[in-house]
Amino acid sequence: MKKVLSFILVAGLVAMFACGPSAEEKAAREQAVKDSIAKVVADSIAQVEAAARAKFVADSTRIADSIANLPKNKKKTVKPQPKPEPVKTEMEKKQEQKKTRPGATKVEEGKK
Repeated sequence: MKKVLSFILVAGLVAMFACGPSAEEKAAREQAVKDSIAKVVADSIAQVEAAARAKFVADSTRIADSIANLPKNKKKTVKPQPKPEPVKTEMEKKQEQKKTRPGATKVEEGKK
């Protein structure tokens, strides 16, 4: 009787392990995993495109509003920049001071 029970037990264990998923079931499971990965990738791409589209629309709206709020037919007047005074050398400064001092004598340039 012990031999019969042990034989049945061994046969049951072999049957349990032998009855694993078939090749079709493994292929179906693998295909389901691939499909779910493809769906997740497609969803994330769609989200990125939607975000980019929303940003584009917001930027376009902001620019259009800015253009619409510009003053109309108003010409810009540009003030002319004053010309910078030429840089004077030390000698020119001294000659200018001599010309403006009261009681200074004029020295001719040719007679030094």
